[in-house]
Amino acid sequence: FTRRFMPALLGLIPGLMLATSAPAAAPSADAPAYRRHGEWRSSSLGGGGYILGTLVAPSNPKIHYAYIDVGGAYRSEDDGATWRMLHGGWPVPPGIYDTTGLSIHPADADDVLVAVGSVWAPRVGVYRSRDGGRTWTETLAAQFYGNGDFRSAGHVFARPPGRPDTLYVASAGDGVH
Repeated sequence: FTRRFMPALLGLIPGLMLATSAPAAAPSADAPAYRRHGEWRSSSLGGGGYILGTLVAPSNPKIHYAYIDVGGAYRSEDDGATWRMLHGGWPVPPGIYDTTGLSIHPADADDVLVAVGSVWAPRVGVYRSRDGGRTWTETLAAQFYGNGDFRSAGHVFARPPGRPDTLYVASAGDGVH
């Protein structure tokens, strides 16, 4: 379902607000009110749910990632103009598309981790891609709540300043890893 129908759904769901480096073209007079935001332009992203976060790769500011509580994760390689779905390469256990966190390695825009899981599904965990989201490997089995009551209450990943290869992740009941 996701690979076949997600591209069509992307144009239907209003969502991510991206600042542009130059003023966006004025929306046409017949554009819906939710698409008119002055210097901001609205991009549609996701199959539903909340866009919990967007990140710009520190090593390549043209590469952006976004993660959605019940809609997986996405990558843009053109400063947010277009987006590619990443969760098509994820395994298929229940709760896998419920994404609660994403982290990009500061020195490598293709090295990305996602924390996935649902309050209504068995433990899923953290997955890592070293090729920009084309393939994924499970790195930690832990409980995360992508679509829970406190889904927007903070970040689950943190890197200490000056230690780019150290990453902490806070799970839902399994502790800090």
